[in-house]
Amino acid sequence: MIDKNNLLLTLLTQISFREHLKDLIVALHPHLHEQDQRMLLNKWFLQQATEVGIDSNPADFATLSLEAMLMLQRNDKPNLVYKWCSCLYNDEGKPSLDLNRMPLGMLQYIIEFFSCTHVAQVCIIVCMNGC
Repeated sequence: MIDKNNLLLTLLTQISFREHLKDLIVALHPHLHEQDQRMLLNKWFLQQATEVGIDSNPADFATLSLEAMLMLQRNDKPNLVYKWCSCLYNDEGKPSLDLNRMPLGMLQYIIEFFSCTHVAQVCIIVCMNGC
């Protein structure tokens, strides 16, 4: 029996069709349910993250970052998600702050503290950071 999904994928990725594949994906995207669009976004982001060697499991980072940026915007706050990313990787491909000095350690502590999901994790963070 022929695997229809693999057959279709093989046909769609042939050299003659490859140049149109991106256009087809872009054209079909708006017709998907919002939940399916976000699922694809997360899958594509995770696949790309894995391909470049990220192993910290950012499986939902794409949609999580969108929601975080939207929350900031709704509260008339600057887009700190984007600004933080640009601090870690700027136009020159390097961080704007020294990754081995106090500002990063302080920011790491604050971010880890406020991202704790249970009070017991606060002790773990304090102990791990030697405070």
